[in-house]
Amino acid sequence: MFLHTQISCAIFWSLMGVEMADQELRKMKRIELLEMMVSQAEAVKSLQEELQKEKERTASLEEKIKEKDRTISHLKEKEEQKDEEMEGLKRSLAVIYGRQKKDLEEKDKMITRLQEVAGAYRGKLIAARKELEAVKANPIVPDTDLVNREKVIRVFEEVKKAADNYIGALRQDEKGSDADES
Repeated sequence: MFLHTQISCAIFWSLMGVEMADQELRKMKRIELLEMMVSQAEAVKSLQEELQKEKERTASLEEKIKEKDRTISHLKEKEEQKDEEMEGLKRSLAVIYGRQKKDLEEKDKMITRLQEVAGAYRGKLIAARKELEAVKANPIVPDTDLVNREKVIRVFEEVKKAADNYIGALRQDEKGSDADES
């Protein structure tokens, strides 16, 4: 039995990393050996408890890492969605910009045409005013028919007023178009 205990102790100590000579083991009393074994068993139990705590802590950290990975994946998906939305908005803005540019070009062409028409009417109006002044200065109608002459003058003045009103309306339209462009 003593030999069996010695062999058990030798194996235990070798497992624990303690090298004891056979002579030292023989010298120790059985109670001392048992006490050593009990203290070593307590140390092993304590180490096992620490190992278990570390395993739990590691499992907890792994779960946190998995949660962070899920969060990162979710954020990456949201980022991709936002990127797709931004690309869609860019395309929409490009289409809107193209339409607006086309509309502005058409309006510029219309303004140019209106300015040309207004220029032509100005020329006609200036010619009509000169003609009116010439008629007033040198009446075509003989003096005997003074009433008819005054009627012709009134008609020319009404034509002059209508032309002035028309030119005024054109100028207001041009000013309105200039203000719209701003």
